[in-house]
Amino acid sequence: MANIRMVVGSLADQATLSATHYVGAMLPSNLQLSRKENIWRSTSIESVSISGTFSVAQALNCFVLAGHNISSAGLIRLKLRLNGQVIYDSGDYAPANPIPAGIWRAGVDPFGSTYDDQLNTKMVRIWLPELMVTDEFEVTIQDPNNPDGYVEASRLLMGQFITPDWNLSFGGGVNWVDTSQHILMEGGCLETAKGILRRQFTFSLDHLSESDRIRLEVDLAMRGKSTDVFVSLYPEEGGMKEVTHMMIARRDNDLHIPHVTHSNWASQITFIES
Repeated sequence: MANIRMVVGSLADQATLSATHYVGAMLPSNLQLSRKENIWRSTSIESVSISGTFSVAQALNCFVLAGHNISSAGLIRLKLRLNGQVIYDSGDYAPANPIPAGIWRAGVDPFGSTYDDQLNTKMVRIWLPELMVTDEFEVTIQDPNNPDGYVEASRLLMGQFITPDWNLSFGGGVNWVDTSQHILMEGGCLETAKGILRRQFTFSLDHLSESDRIRLEVDLAMRGKSTDVFVSLYPEEGGMKEVTHMMIARRDNDLHIPHVTHSNWASQITFIES
């Protein structure tokens, strides 16, 4: 089992983006913004590519496309280039996590249902086999049967993940934050002002090594709470476990790294879905 992974910030924000087609003001550059209402959308369900060019080559090992509407039959392909040469090709990758037989409920779950369909924000994540230096990338999406008639996404995040030598401690996990408010009326009935649902992760990292402490302080503390972070508590495990335990978020608490023993540290971190 891989330890928790965090990608702090997005190198894709530094790239010049283009797309084979898009609708009006729904530009590919919207993928570099943290606001979910600013999206990129294709004009049709024909094969579409998003390309990015870096002015200076960047090292990365994680790719995330969030807020997408790619159907269960859709495919995505990531290519990285350096000096015009392809250095990585993911091949056609199906981002959906189908509900397996035995868990899928006939007559209840629509045919072809996926775990991703249950979340407000669907995400494609690709973990690269190693750290790769690239100056150009291309993302190709094929989804000819998409019922919406177009493909869209709200956030593109790429970067290097940090992962501690020791995994998260027991007691951490997901808090489903529901901002709805109950109001008890004078007549005795209960009214509910519906809010929004978002996830929150709180976990402890004990026994941090010196290198882990430095990375947390440099990457998390010094870059502030406003920085988008991709968090995956169970990377590469697949299924509902990985899907519900990953999100693009922002740090909610101040980063405190107390000494546990001499030259040994710990930290409790809270992220809230952005």
